[in-house]
Amino acid sequence: MKRILFIILLIPFSFFSCDSLIDTLEEIDELSKEQVIEGLKTALVVGTDTSVSVLHAQDGYFADLLIKILLPEDAQRVLDLAINSNLVQATGLDEVLKNQIGEVVLRINRTAEDAAVEAKPIFTDAVMGLSLDDAWEILNGVNPASEFKSTEFDSAAATSYLRSVTFAQLKETYAPKIDESLSKDLVAGISTNTAWGFLAEKYNPIASLVGGTPLDDTLGPYVTERALDGLFFKVADIERQIRKDPIAWALETAENILDIVFGDSAATNPAG
Repeated sequence: MKRILFIILLIPFSFFSCDSLIDTLEEIDELSKEQVIEGLKTALVVGTDTSVSVLHAQDGYFADLLIKILLPEDAQRVLDLAINSNLVQATGLDEVLKNQIGEVVLRINRTAEDAAVEAKPIFTDAVMGLSLDDAWEILNGVNPASEFKSTEFDSAAATSYLRSVTFAQLKETYAPKIDESLSKDLVAGISTNTAWGFLAEKYNPIASLVGGTPLDDTLGPYVTERALDGLFFKVADIERQIRKDPIAWALETAENILDIVFGDSAATNPAG
């Protein structure tokens, strides 16, 4: 019964128009608006937890080409020119640069993966603190924190809201974690900052020759911004999955959802 109740609670979270949403809710007259919102909040908590867990795992960023963190575009452009130049190739530095770029990119993404877990409590607090009215707007595809309310249904309204209300806190929380991780020995006893320093040492003289911008010694702010962009991209992807097929999503993650909604006893007594 508990499983069935939760599936029903998730149904209004799918792609309904405003009118059809109201019609659906009228048909489920045993559920109050508060109960529907609790279903929404639970879906958001599980959805954001899922996103964070995926990103926090090894290769969560590095193996996902959609969010993999690469070098800053200007640096990569000049490095590509340098690698392909006759002068650099004649000295054999092209292979050195290629190897260093690969090492730095790996470490940058490992750093983002390491920091991702910090988002869990921040997202949970934001979701559970939603007012009834704000949650209802999100349910209807509107970001209540936006200054400009769109009349079109936003399939990532919850993600947009979370970005609006948590980005500053996430950035403040991520920054020291990122800096700490950049200084940590992650691969072969070398930190990301050390690898970045090696790359800058090889890159900056070349940049000055070709009119490029020298690499900044501070890597933390760039990695923090890109890590958060990837985080919200993943949260939006999960949100769209939930809205598109809430029943399939709920069934796939049923045990985790039941633990959150009903406590540990639900998993041991699923028919209760």
